[in-house]
Amino acid sequence: MNICQKCRGCCKFKKDEEYFSPVFTKKEIQNAKIEEKMFKKKSDNVFQIKLVKSKIGDYLICPFLDEKTHLCKIYVNRPMDCKLWPIIFMFDKAKKDVLIACFDKSFCKILENMDDDEFEKYKNNVLEFIKSNNILDQLKEHKELIWDYESDTFVIAKINLSNSSFQTI
Repeated sequence: MNICQKCRGCCKFKKDEEYFSPVFTKKEIQNAKIEEKMFKKKSDNVFQIKLVKSKIGDYLICPFLDEKTHLCKIYVNRPMDCKLWPIIFMFDKAKKDVLIACFDKSFCKILENMDDDEFEKYKNNVLEFIKSNNILDQLKEHKELIWDYESDTFVIAKINLSNSSFQTI
């Protein structure tokens, strides 16, 4: 069992952290063959998963987390939000610029154990994933995927949505 499977902190939420639950585009819901009733509607094309009470702990979980195996039931079709976590897209404090940011390394056991060189490789892999999967185009189409400013993050790139590019920081 790898570190992610042991932890699954990204799939578990305290009651006051429900707003962190994954968001899906309508297309991602259709690709995963999930019923829309499992979601709260954020817009016509973006939905947030409704969390469920854990059977083994005092927290909420993603309904796609198998608590016994610690595996995701829709792993192959999980949304971009899950694929990138703890990387997020967020507005800066002034709500002017869109940023690619990473939550504090303590939010993720894998990142917490990375040294600076390993994190730099990880960050570059994530940025390449964003580029090669046209995710900035998806953000242009679905601005609801962009979070409000989160203070527990550090910025790794600034996005220019008009030309679907970013500049690392």
